[in-house]
Amino acid sequence: MKTSGILFFILFFISPVFARAAAPAQPLGGEFYQDFISAAWYEKHGDFKKALEYYEKLHQTLPDDITILKGLAQAAILLENREAMEKYIPALAALAPADAEAVAASAALLWSRGDLSGALAQYERAVKIAPDDAGIIFKYITLLASIDSDRAIAYLKTLGKRYPGMAGNIALQIAELYLKDGDKDNAVAYLKEAAKQYPDAAQPRLGLIMIYESMGDSTAALAQYLELEKVGLADAAVLTKIVADYVLGGKKDLSRQYFLKVKAMDDGSPQAAQFLMLAAQEQGDYAAALAYLQAGRGYETTPASQIRAAYFYNRLGEPAKSAEVLKKAYEDAGRPAETGLYYAFALIDLQDYKNAARVLREVLEKSPGNEAALFHLATVLERLKEYKEMEKYLRQLIEIAPEHADGLNFLGYYLVDKTKRVEEGGGYIKRALALSLGSSAVADSMAWYYYKTGDLQKALDLLEGIAPSAGDDWEILLHTALVYEQLGDYAKARVYFEKVLQLEPANKPAARGLKRVKRKLK
Repeated sequence: MKTSGILFFILFFISPVFARAAAPAQPLGGEFYQDFISAAWYEKHGDFKKALEYYEKLHQTLPDDITILKGLAQAAILLENREAMEKYIPALAALAPADAEAVAASAALLWSRGDLSGALAQYERAVKIAPDDAGIIFKYITLLASIDSDRAIAYLKTLGKRYPGMAGNIALQIAELYLKDGDKDNAVAYLKEAAKQYPDAAQPRLGLIMIYESMGDSTAALAQYLELEKVGLADAAVLTKIVADYVLGGKKDLSRQYFLKVKAMDDGSPQAAQFLMLAAQEQGDYAAALAYLQAGRGYETTPASQIRAAYFYNRLGEPAKSAEVLKKAYEDAGRPAETGLYYAFALIDLQDYKNAARVLREVLEKSPGNEAALFHLATVLERLKEYKEMEKYLRQLIEIAPEHADGLNFLGYYLVDKTKRVEEGGGYIKRALALSLGSSAVADSMAWYYYKTGDLQKALDLLEGIAPSAGDDWEILLHTALVYEQLGDYAKARVYFEKVLQLEPANKPAARGLKRVKRKLK
């Protein structure tokens, strides 16, 4: 037989075991009394198996003693030992047919057999015999609630009137029964009554919160969460619920205050770490954002968090640390493609092109159609002067993504600048230009194609539109200088060569060009 856990008010009424009568008055030996004390001790401390053993030993000496039979019945019931229940409970009932505990034990036996109506009738009889025995009442209500919740509610209401000091706990049980029947309105009413009786208790308010949240009433739920905080019952989970409402309401200052409270209670709270990290990032405090992020529980096993940490290290001017974090994330997670891509970017920032190429190839093994990996591997191979392989990957990219403007431009510029396939390269650049008319990089490539094919005026027209705003793009400036030089405007060519050298003092084409135009200007 199993009993429901819904009715816990019994704890306020009785001890965990039946009250025991005094030891039998017959003149028995010291060993008997020692066994009796042992049985009672084990029963009191919840070791019902040992209690049953001692009571059975005592029963052999005094088979008709009611106190011993009660001990046997109670231990058998709590152990759910059907054999012992069938043996001792009928014997107890035969000796004490009008004893409330004996009748309740008979009810328990019927319950274990599956005879619920018979068990209920016996419990009702036991309650009439002992109307104030909370242990019997508890079992009666537990069974009654499983059979007829309306009758259970009605009985609990009478108990509430009989025991006004327990009205709050009884209201909780009534609310739970109403909730079980789907009657949320009555459940709310009784939970409010329980909260009124016990303002410092968590359970009534948690029950109200559960109902309000199921109804989508976040305002009412928040009010209960705040009450829990007011009486000092708000743990990190409760505070997180409160702050969730403030976050959704856009109340940043309140959200931050509560997340700091959450962090103080639970330093590893992922929710607190995430919010505080984002708030610090928004303020440009990347050191604080990084600290909050890394304090969050699960950071070490969450690649997305480690990728963000790498970003913060980059913003803090620590690219080597960024790459170190990404390397660990990449290897710990089994080298997933997405994390590998970020790791490769970090290696490119460090100009470690050889390892970047290795990682990008690994990415492509797992994700062959990854456009970002194909494009960046091509850029890395260009740095490594592995042009043949670079071209192979660019053509793969264009085959997969025919409108990849950067890929078209990259391949086109390479063909124009490094090979004799200038017209083929021009075709790719024209396709890129049609896809990205505002791109200065593509306009520069087109100008370079015109330069290579001798159409200097068209080249100049394009370059004059982008060179003034080229900023630190020394390549655009160099191309502009070379076009002016070819057109014979050496003064303007000199200006642009000098701009290139200001940005790139070691640029040999610019240095040679400046020497040439200076001679011409003499």
